[in-house]
Amino acid sequence: MSLKTIYQLKITLNDSEPKIWRRILVPSDYTFFQLHVAIQSAMGWTDSHLHAFYINTPKEKPIRIEFITSETMLYGDEDPLDETEVEISQFLNKKVKQLQYCYDFGDNWAHAVLFEKELEAQAGQEYPQCITGANACPPEDCGGVGGYVRLLETVKDPANPEQVDTLEWLGITHPEELESTYFNPKDVDFEDPSERLKEYKAQFEPGSTSQPAGSSQNQLTQKDQVVDTGMIWEIGLSKKPLAQPLPSGEYPYFVTIVHRDSFFILGGGFIEKGNLAGVQGLLEEALNKGPMIRPEKIITSSQEILDILTKFAEKEGFKIEKGKLKAAPQIIKEMKQFFR
Repeated sequence: MSLKTIYQLKITLNDSEPKIWRRILVPSDYTFFQLHVAIQSAMGWTDSHLHAFYINTPKEKPIRIEFITSETMLYGDEDPLDETEVEISQFLNKKVKQLQYCYDFGDNWAHAVLFEKELEAQAGQEYPQCITGANACPPEDCGGVGGYVRLLETVKDPANPEQVDTLEWLGITHPEELESTYFNPKDVDFEDPSERLKEYKAQFEPGSTSQPAGSSQNQLTQKDQVVDTGMIWEIGLSKKPLAQPLPSGEYPYFVTIVHRDSFFILGGGFIEKGNLAGVQGLLEEALNKGPMIRPEKIITSSQEILDILTKFAEKEGFKIEKGKLKAAPQIIKEMKQFFR
């Protein structure tokens, strides 16, 4: 029996300097969705935003390949291909040697996906594999390549007034903890694309009652979408202006309480500067929305919020810890755009 054919691909984050790249091995019969999951794992992204593949053609518009939803069919101005059905071998190594992969249309993380060569699968080896690469993946929601450059400059500059807030947003204490040049292919843990596809269908298909793998039974239904409200919540804090100043002339802080996996907003609001104790009141409101709405753990990047809520969390029976946020920064970014 002949072994599978393997494609060696090089993924490079466009405009990054020094270059952020990965070299991966994937089966040639992979769909574009499976390739998407492999790229996310190899690069270090969290698959928290929309994405699409683009293939340039000599005479026509670029071919767009993405996950098809009801909104895609209703509002899309293109005729995209379904990434769950199209295999990468239909284009790579035949019609094209390179294509583009865009992740997070707000930050616009554009990647070049270069076909390097075709290999025969090695007996006893599992695929996909990441065999080499360089430099760490940027944080989510930092404003694209330009924002990442500014973030690195801010973190390294103790004289920058935004350094403390930036470190707090990253969930770290010292600039040395942001290891922007570190990458070890042995650290890459490829996610199961079949499990990820179940999560996508649960999230995007209207009226779907299926749940992402590992989800709890606590749910909240809104607009025909089942949202898992158990497991992990996040509390995000923005000290930068989002709205008009208070009568005192000071800008309020903005707090968001959000479910980590579904990005469902559970609560939040504005609190006065210096009154971070108000975060507990916002959390109590979120908890009081229903008896089934309970977190198992809350993550915040703010040491101040952690200190304020530790005793309350013990009393209520859930854990709270300081860590890197996944969903809250995106909600804060969208709120900033709303209040502009």
